[in-house]
Amino acid sequence: MLPTDPATSPAPRASKETKRGDAAKRKLGTRLRQLRYVAQKREHLEHLEGSVQQLHCHVARCEGQLEVLRAVNAPHDSALSTAVEFFASFRHGYQVHRPHKQANQDAFLHSVMRHDLLFMNEVRCEDQQCYRDTSSLD
Repeated sequence: MLPTDPATSPAPRASKETKRGDAAKRKLGTRLRQLRYVAQKREHLEHLEGSVQQLHCHVARCEGQLEVLRAVNAPHDSALSTAVEFFASFRHGYQVHRPHKQANQDAFLHSVMRHDLLFMNEVRCEDQQCYRDTSSLD
């Protein structure tokens, strides 16, 4: 017999039993990886469901705090928003020559003023004279 060099000699052929064993190992490995993947996916889903529950609680808590803050700041906010709207509406004075802007200004004044407004000890808004009498300004 000739001495054989392991580097140059051909690899021994695997028997059918060895091939079946390798296929079974691969199949088992694939099945284990699949089970591990499904378990990880289930854990991740449970974690997300827990996070959703925590977020629902947090949102409910924040909504409660918002209601409390609105109740505390409501009177101040309405006065502030009225003042902001007034200054925005009358930034350039009463718009006699622009009917659309004049109508908006009239509507704003009717919404925020009382009908019996006292101006310099006179009831002035009964007939809209409090802001229509512009002849003295010209």
